Amino acid sequence: MNKKLFDIQNEIKNPTKNTKGYGYMYAGLDQVLDLIKPLLFKYRMLLTQRPCNDGAMIGVETVIIDLDSGEKYASRFFIEISKKDPQGYGSAITYLRRYSLVSMFNLTPEDDDGRAAMTTEDESKKVLSEIKKNLKVIDDKPFVEKVSKYIEKNLDYKTLTNVLNKTQEQITKETE
Repeated sequence: MNKKLFDIQNEIKNPTKNTKGYGYMYAGLDQVLDLIKPLLFKYRMLLTQRPCNDGAMIGVETVIIDLDSGEKYASRFFIEISKKDPQGYGSAITYLRRYSLVSMFNLTPEDDDGRAAMTTEDESKKVLSEIKKNLKVIDDKPFVEKVSKYIEKNLDYKTLTNVLNKTQEQITKETE
């Protein structure tokens, strides 16, 4: 299960803060689920989220189940709510679902232009150059072909960094 979660975290993109409310922008639950669900399906993992409580606090229990091994990974997240009516409970549950998923999958919601502010095109070009250097010394031709085709796409800095790490892992594997 840990390998599958590792692969999911490696493939998943960070959500964009595209929903406005409460005086700020945030990534909505629908967007977070849209990023996570296809990868869970790909790796045969089941996600469940259910409301729970602990005295005066409302919470959400999030469980990820590996359908192949039956292993489970669970987390409970609680908050105290001030608005104790159906709207208040519903908002709290949605908030808890979103933030428990963001936490479990190690996501960092970004502003639409936040990525551009944090990494420049030059930094992406440097990473791409390092990937190409690595590909020249890797013996596994199918791996090299796959990565070469993949990096032809216009990839963001985070994805390029993940690809660079994969090429470095391949070099280490081949030299052991």
